[in-house]
Amino acid sequence: MNTQSTTQVLLLTHSAAGRSFVRRSMLVILATVILAAGANAQGVGISESSITPDASAILELRSTTRGFLMPRNSATLGFSVQGLSFYNTTSNRLNYHNGSTWLEIPVKSDNLSVFASTTSAQLLALLSDKTGTGLAVFATSPSFTTPDIGAATGTSLSLGGGTALTTTNRTGTGNLVLATSPTLVTPELGVATGASLALGGGSALTTTNQTGTGNLVLANTPTLVTPVLGAATGTSLALGGGSPLTTTNQTGTGNLVLANTPTLVTPVLGVATGTSLALGGGTPLTTTNQTGSGNLVLATSPTLTTPTIGAATATSVNNVAITNPGTAATLTLANNSTLATSGAFSTTLTATAATNVTLPTTGTLATVPEIDQITADQTRNLTTFADVPGFSYSLLANSTYYFKFKCLVTTNATTVGILLAVNASAAITSINYIHMYPTSATAITYERVTALNGGTLPTAGPGATQREYTLEGTIVTSGAVTFTLRHRSETASITTVKAGSFGMVQKIL
Repeated sequence: MNTQSTTQVLLLTHSAAGRSFVRRSMLVILATVILAAGANAQGVGISESSITPDASAILELRSTTRGFLMPRNSATLGFSVQGLSFYNTTSNRLNYHNGSTWLEIPVKSDNLSVFASTTSAQLLALLSDKTGTGLAVFATSPSFTTPDIGAATGTSLSLGGGTALTTTNRTGTGNLVLATSPTLVTPELGVATGASLALGGGSALTTTNQTGTGNLVLANTPTLVTPVLGAATGTSLALGGGSPLTTTNQTGTGNLVLANTPTLVTPVLGVATGTSLALGGGTPLTTTNQTGSGNLVLATSPTLTTPTIGAATATSVNNVAITNPGTAATLTLANNSTLATSGAFSTTLTATAATNVTLPTTGTLATVPEIDQITADQTRNLTTFADVPGFSYSLLANSTYYFKFKCLVTTNATTVGILLAVNASAAITSINYIHMYPTSATAITYERVTALNGGTLPTAGPGATQREYTLEGTIVTSGAVTFTLRHRSETASITTVKAGSFGMVQKIL
């Protein structure tokens, strides 16, 4: 059945005849609907135009301009049946009966308190990234019952009021040592790591595990009787009075060398460990185990012919700084190619992953327009201008820029207008753009604007329906300026530039 959009007005009176007429009219309408539905063997459709109700629906309502208004009441109904529902005008909630009692359907703004009480165990079961088990902890200074504490990472432990520590995994016996200069009773000292030992008052040391025999040596220049010397670790050996040394375990043959500049006869030199080699009079060196070919390089700034250079350790080449990439990086230039920059501007190429960039063999590599898009609604309820956050650009002096802003706009009423305009932080040479905005659902106004913060303030707006406002034109700068998009409300009412609005600025001259 297709019921056309028809307005029927029934005048209800308090007379018995009036009530009887209403009842008879409703019965006739109901009978007509039932007979038509039965005749078509399908559901009932009510719409503003002819429709065929869906085969799965007993009743289908269809409209693009109106909604379904369910029964309303200020309190729960005195009668009930499972599935019965209505809109409660006191609580502003949908009510329904579950067969036992009336219940309200919660809304998004409700707190968890409208639901049944939730235990820590129930909350724990809902969490997917929890740590530990047991009750949830919310206190600033909670009391834990037998917590499992992992490896300590702190560097200090504060004990107030001289509180004693009780340890069960200690090393040694006796009191726990916390004093700065404690008195230790019969401590066991491990390997000495200090560099000095002070003995006051000339006190003697008694040792029971000494090495060797004789007196304990404490003097600065002691006299040793037949000492056994191990491997020499010093860097010098002083021999007074020119006394000769007699050696029985020497290396090599010949005289023992003690002179500052000795003459060595056919010495055998081991691996060189020095950092310099002095050659007087420009004497050349003849090498038999050299690497590479050509002359031996001794000059401070040598000229190398086709050298093989290993891993670079310098940070600059010809005043060009080279920054360590941290892990690895490769810069490869093809044969006979050139990589150069020129002019007053720099070019940055940034890649956050493996990327191949192919440049054309001809043409110009230019900058692309700076495009921004806001991700949050920007509201205004004052008649003075304010910048739209996210739409701010730094422009160079003596330059011409093309700009375009496309904004989705709503107002809190169709009688409230919103004005979009542009502004610069300092004087400019000229500004010229077209402001396009809707004056109705089907009409658009085009306005040419030649001044900062210019344009005619509309006296009507789109209301809750999003409409598109566009500003497009050029700006010529005389100095460096900050260029921004602005908005204001016609009255002290809320106007909004919606998330998703975008703008672009491109230097053209």
